[in-house]
This record gives sequence, structure tokens and C-alpha cells, in this order.
Amino acid sequence: MKLAFDTETTTNGVHNLAASMWITKEPINNDAPNPSSIAAEVMVWTYSTPGHFDPAGKKTGEISVGGMDWEVWVNRNWKDVSGVNQNRWTYITYRATKNSLSANINLLKLLQYVIDKQLISTDMYVSDLELGNEIMNGSGIT
Repeated sequence: MKLAFDTETTTNGVHNLAASMWITKEPINNDAPNPSSIAAEVMVWTYSTPGHFDPAGKKTGEISVGGMDWEVWVNRNWKDVSGVNQNRWTYITYRATKNSLSANINLLKLLQYVIDKQLISTDMYVSDLELGNEIMNGSGIT
């Protein structure tokens, strides 16, 4: 499973560019996923502007994958901050040490790292993959 993109961004605000993988304990069998099945969220930040917040949790290590160096951040007790869902899951972020608006990353290598660290298990499912910006303030186009 690869994540490949080449983007351009014009902005006046503080933001990042990130992919999110939702890891669940059971497969999605219909169009309505079961939020209580969420086991982990794995984010891949390839870009963040100065002043952008750090990923949730603590920096636990570093890894090189896809020709890029990554910090690894982990919060083992993350939740839906909107309050809609009450379950908790493990939040993992790979943050690039050098910003890039393009990437070609073997996501299986990133997933294998968190499997080896026992943050997720091999009997779980990648139920969703998203790419976009998290905006703290301002406006722009990607």
C-alpha cells in the first residue's frame, strides 16, 4: 500500500498536510462504520507550517522510510475530542523532519513499525485512508 502525491499549497495560515489511516478491530461491512471498533489512528505529516501544534502524545522515536526521516509520536489514550464517540484509541503520528508537499511512501513499512512496537496488531484492518490539511487558522488552497 503506497501513498503517493505531489501538491501545491497557497495559504496565509498555520496548517499541516497529513494522511490519516483509521485502524479498526473489525472490517467495515457497510457504509456506516462502527466507531467503537476504532483501535488506532495513524497520521503521516509531510508538511507543517511554523507555529503548528505538535502531534498529540509524546515523541517516542525516529525512523527512516520512503527517503524521508520521521519523528514518531504516540498517545495511547486518544479520544474523539468532539465528544460524539466515547471510545478511546491509540493515536500515532509520523512527522517528517523536513517539510515536503510531495511524497511516495510505502505505508506498510510505517504500519510494520507500529506493529513491531505492539501499538497495533496484525489482525486489525486499515478501514480508511484520507489526505488533507489540518488548519489552525487562515485560509488557502491545496
